[in-house]
Amino acid sequence: KKVIKDTFINLLSTKEINKITVSEICTIADINRATFYRYYLDVYDLLDQIKNEFVIELTGKIVERHITTNIKSAILSKISPILLSVCVFLAIKPSTISEIPQ
Repeated sequence: KKVIKDTFINLLSTKEINKITVSEICTIADINRATFYRYYLDVYDLLDQIKNEFVIELTGKIVERHITTNIKSAILSKISPILLSVCVFLAIKPSTISEIPQ
C-alpha cells in the first residue's frame, strides 16, 4: 500500500487528480491493477483513505502533545473536520504546500 500511496502523492504534485489513472499509478509503482483494486476502488477512494489516515494521525499527535486526557475526546470531534477540510483543499491545490512559509 505504501508504494501505491507514494506514487499517487508524487503524481498529485504534478497533475490534477482527474488526470491520474489507476493504470498510470500501477505502471510507475510496478504493481498490477489487481493489487491496486485489492485496496482501493479508484483514485478518489485512494485520496479519501490517504486524507482519513492523515487526519487521524495528525489529530492524534496534536491531542497527544497539547491536550490533557480529560478533554481529548471532546476536542477530537471538533479538530477532525477542520483537518479534513485542509486536506481536501491541499489535495485540490497541492501547489499551495510549497507556498507555505517554513
